[in-house]
Amino acid sequence: EQLHNGEKLHKCGNSCSQRSYLISHWRIHMGEQPYEYDKCRKRFPTSSHLLSYQQLHTDDRPFCCPACRMGFKHNSSLLTHRHIHTKETSYECPECGESFSQSSLIVHQRSH
Repeated sequence: EQLHNGEKLHKCGNSCSQRSYLISHWRIHMGEQPYEYDKCRKRFPTSSHLLSYQQLHTDDRPFCCPACRMGFKHNSSLLTHRHIHTKETSYECPECGESFSQSSLIVHQRSH
């Protein structure tokens, strides 16, 4: 299968704007896994898959909340967390005083 910018991959019809994205996607279909985690020998089709896996195995939490200094492994988790610090989306548990989004508070209250 040819890998050219803007060309569709025949296996799934997916097209990518950059050649590197198409190559990464192609590796998934072909079962190629050139990236290896040296600690457990697990292999991955893309470097980003490897990096995500490595983060699961470390205690590194580089994304820090400026309001409470709580650390997170992923920026998306920090963004979700930061909503608890705004008054319009912060709901306090009457049992323990912790703050949550409205939907998270409902789930949390079931634990009491």
